[in-house]
Amino acid sequence: MAKINPEVQALVNEYLECLRSKEIFDEKLKAAKQKLLEYSLANKQKTLFTKTGSVTVSVKKRTAFPNYNQPGRKELEAVVKAAGYWDKAMSFDVIKLAQAYDVGKLPDQLKARLAPFTRPDQQIRIFVNEPQTKTPSV
Repeated sequence: MAKINPEVQALVNEYLECLRSKEIFDEKLKAAKQKLLEYSLANKQKTLFTKTGSVTVSVKKRTAFPNYNQPGRKELEAVVKAAGYWDKAMSFDVIKLAQAYDVGKLPDQLKARLAPFTRPDQQIRIFVNEPQTKTPSV
């Protein structure tokens, strides 16, 4: 068994507590937004005034399609391809371009021409692995 560093354990505990607190506050924020929306609609007021100023409640309707790995995504892609719209629906993906640039998948000539457009970026990700509580089904 690996030796547990108390400092690392404290940092992970703090991070997990922040995640839990964020989830609680996100739920409270969502509920507060919903209450403001309901009040706004019931009173037919987009702008709600308070002692400290005002709040404008705006609702925009938009179309959404299944994201990658969501149910219905493969069927959606098949419909778009069958209609001959696949090439028009696809867009230039700078994230994939940057990944190809970083791992050396691009020709040197193209990489040299892209260099003036690059900028350093730092992304910090922390993945939490919770202990498995369910027994895998056999």
